[in-house]
This record gives sequence, structure tokens and C-alpha cells, in this order.
Amino acid sequence: MLTEPFPAETYEPLPFYRPMITAVNFANHHLLGDATFGYHIVNLGFHALNSILVYLLILLLFKKELLAFLSALFFSAHPIHTNSVVWISGRTDLVACFFVLVTLILFFKRKDHTGTWRFVLSAGALVTYLLALFSKEMALALPLFLLVWDYIYDKDSIRKKVIPYLPYLAVTILYLILRIAAIGNLGVGESYTSASLFQRFLTAFAIYFYYFKKFIFPLYLNFSPRVLTITSIFSLKFWGALIFFSVVFGLGLSLRRITKEVSFGIFWILVMLIPVLNLIPLHASVREWWAYIPSIGFCLILGRIAEAAVGWNRKLLEIKLPTRKAKEEGLPEAEAVVPETAEPALEGEEIPKKRWIKFPERLVIRGGHALCLFFALLLLSYAFTAQSRARIFRKDYYLWTNTSKTAPYDARAHVNLGKILMRKNVTRWAKMSFRKAVEADSTLGEAHHGFSTTLSMTGQEDSALVHARVAVRLDPDHVESFNNLGIIYGNKMDYDSAIAAFERVLELDSTHFSAANNLGIIYSDIEEFSQALKYLEMALEIAPSDDQAEAVRDKISQIRVRGYR
Repeated sequence: MLTEPFPAETYEPLPFYRPMITAVNFANHHLLGDATFGYHIVNLGFHALNSILVYLLILLLFKKELLAFLSALFFSAHPIHTNSVVWISGRTDLVACFFVLVTLILFFKRKDHTGTWRFVLSAGALVTYLLALFSKEMALALPLFLLVWDYIYDKDSIRKKVIPYLPYLAVTILYLILRIAAIGNLGVGESYTSASLFQRFLTAFAIYFYYFKKFIFPLYLNFSPRVLTITSIFSLKFWGALIFFSVVFGLGLSLRRITKEVSFGIFWILVMLIPVLNLIPLHASVREWWAYIPSIGFCLILGRIAEAAVGWNRKLLEIKLPTRKAKEEGLPEAEAVVPETAEPALEGEEIPKKRWIKFPERLVIRGGHALCLFFALLLLSYAFTAQSRARIFRKDYYLWTNTSKTAPYDARAHVNLGKILMRKNVTRWAKMSFRKAVEADSTLGEAHHGFSTTLSMTGQEDSALVHARVAVRLDPDHVESFNNLGIIYGNKMDYDSAIAAFERVLELDSTHFSAANNLGIIYSDIEEFSQALKYLEMALEIAPSDDQAEAVRDKISQIRVRGYR
């Protein structure tokens, strides 16, 4: 776990170093088996624990139970978390968030202690910070946030502010050393854009705006959203995003004395989003699951607004209620008799007189009542949105169909949908998906490979050959692209080119049954029987099924008969 990259084929073409996720998956597999239900239960369990930790952290910091409860409630239900919770691979954010929250609680709790307990809590915070780094790279922003928080709110000297963070710097360096040793470099992967650092800096403000927009209005959620790169300082989009950022940043500074909770939430979002602003190039401009940890700040802000709102006593509406007529009951108007006690009075004890209470004469609806209803409806809307969003994860077909519609620019989404349609033997629709993938990204070799395969299956060999050649040029190590190229050459009876393609396949993967079998057939067709037997015997050894092995044996028998003749 510590010495090798994260062992998984992921949607993102990145070299990951996440030992803690490997450990969680290992435990998940051995304790609950391979059923997807077990993995979903673990994801949901981590999200529930994170909601509880959000409550405990806010209660520790601000000593307000209602604020902590409302903030945790909003965090538990926000629809932008759907990808992280429902998508099994999204657990990286869940696990990282768990250790980030534990680190924060230990860090702030240590200030209430001295001596041994302070040392234990400080050491525990360092350990959980390292585990957070081992879960996801976003945790690198945590010490920066704590430093910003101390700088803004504490009046200590700079030296006193910096010294507590030196151990966190040491842990960060240790993490980077282990990461480089395991991956071979920092492992930033291939960027989604060729934009310069200055252009990515301009785009960062638009990325901030995107996440705030989704926090406030979690509608039209998308598995593969994007923010277009801003290439010029004169762009209206840049200036609009910059003005929005300036207003938010200004609110964070101006409210730090008035409402500390809102200021904390604003700076938490601004700092914790730094690792995913593409200042260091990433494989995508934005991702909804990257918002999981930063959303704690928004939920705190929303909780603070809700806390203030439910206590708003301004009278909005007054309704006068009808009262009973005094003559009917023989009582004063709007009054009622309190029933006498069933127990008799003791001797010498004064018999209690009848007490009178008044019926309410009016019903008053205050602002807090209406806003309570508003936030209750908001939570319900969150719940229904999350449930609706979760449905697309039931099957891979639903996920990639939805993504290809909502993100037509995502070539990989079209490729994934095309593969699914190929498995379903819907070749015509698969060809359309691969064509859209090529149109979305003409530099993606896998898209050309899929398009070539479906063109060949529908008899369009010339067009298939064009895209097959592009596929191997773009990705010279992709085994299936060369295998497909060999098949097309074989169909066109260009045997020399087909042999060269299949031999390249076996160079890349010596256990590739289809390439060995096809080479045997081609050599048999051109009556080079010794070469045919060589490759067919190789195919027989690596045959993935008994039926395929039996078919190879029949070909070998036929070739031996032909060879003797």
C-alpha cells in the first residue's frame, strides 16, 4: 500500500497514491465480501460519521447546539454529495473528509488542555492529517486553512502562529517523499488543457463561481461538468467571476467580528478549493465530488442563516379566532373552566377555587415560523434531488447515457457508453457513440479505436482502416487498437500488414489469444503451415475457454492434414 500507486483503473487518467483507500477497500472486501451492497453500506457509513463529526466540530468551535445541528443536517442531505456517496469510487472524498474532520477536532481541542493531554492530542492530529493525505491530495490545504484562520482571528505574533504548523510541514514533506518514491514523480497526471499558468489563474475565479453556484443551487448536476478556460484578461466572464470572488472574500473579512461562523465558512471554502483550481494542472476543470470537503463551509453558512432565521420574531400575519359566547356557557367571554382535581381535599385543607384560563383570541404567525417551513422544504428538496440523482448510478448504462447527454463534450463518456452498447450488441448505436467521442476529442485514441471497430462490423472497411491507423498512432501501446488493425487488414486480404499488426499485439501482450489465433489462420491461408502451427499451438496454451481451445485443436488437425498433402 505504501510503496506502489493506487491499484485501480479509474475514470481519471491519473497516477494515484492513496494507501488509506487501498486499506479501506481491503477491509471492505474481507469483512463484507465483493457484493456492491457492502461497498455502498461503507460509503453511507462514512457519510453518516462525517455528518456527526461536522456537528461535533461546529459545537466545539462555536458552542451553539442549534447551529451545529442545522449545519450537520444540511451537510448530510446536500445533493452535491451524491457522487461521493453513491458512486463507490467516490469514497476517496468520504474517507479523506473523515480524517480531515478528526484532525480539526483534535487540533482545536488541544487548545483546551496542557501538558500530556495537549501533547497526545497534537500527536493524534498529526497522525490523522497524514491519514487524510493518504486518502486524497486535497488534504494538503488543511494546514494552510488553519494558518489563515489563526492569522485572521488571533493576535499572537507571527512566530507563535507559524511554530505550531512546522510539524504539519514535516508530515507534508514525508508524504511527498513517499508519493515520489511510489509513483516516480509527484503524479499530477495529464492536464485536460494546454493553457498557460496565467490562463489557468484567470480560470480559477470562474471555478470558484461554479462551485458556489452549485452549493446554492444544486440543480442540473453532472458527472462530468466543465468550466471553459479563460484565455484573456479582457473576458467578461473573468471580470464577472473576479467581482463575485472579491465580494465573497470581502464578506469573509468584514464578517469575522460580526458573525464568526459565516467568516469561517467562507474561508474554509476558498482555501479548501485551492488544490482543485487547476493551478497545478488536473485532468478536469471541475468535478462535483471535489466539492465534498469544501461544502462543509457552505453548510455552516446555511446553518448560521437558518439559526438566525428561526428566531426571527417579527409578526407577519395575525388571524383573529372566534370565541364562545359567554351566555352559552355562563362564563366570561373567551374563558374556560379548568376541571377540578379528582382527589378530595384533606380535612382542614382549603378547597381550591376554580381557575379560569382564556382561549387564544388570535393566531400570530411570525417570521421564524415561515422560515422554519422554508428550511424544512429546502431539506425535502435536497432529499428528492439526491434520490433522483442517485438513480443514474444503478447501472453503468444509465450513468453514461446521462453523462453523454449532459456533457456532450466528454469524449470518455461517449466511449464508455459505446463499449456498453457493444456488449449489448447494439452496433448501430455504439457506432454513433464512438463517432460523437471522436467529434468531442479527436486526440483520444480509444475513441478512434471504438469507431473503427464498429465501422468494420458494419462493413465500412475503408473508413474503419483510416480510424484504426489514427488509433495506433495516437496510442502506440494500446493492444486492442493493433488487434483491430490486424483484423481489418485481414478482411482486406492485406496479409503482410495484418501479420505485422498481430505480431505487435503479441509484443505488447504475449497472452493475447485473438492475435495468436488470427496469426495461425493467416499463415494457414497463405500455406505457411509451420508458422501456422507455431501460433495456433501458442493460442491453444492461452485459450480462455474450453470451447475456444477445442476450436483451435480442430484447426491444428486440419492444418496437419493439409500439410501432409
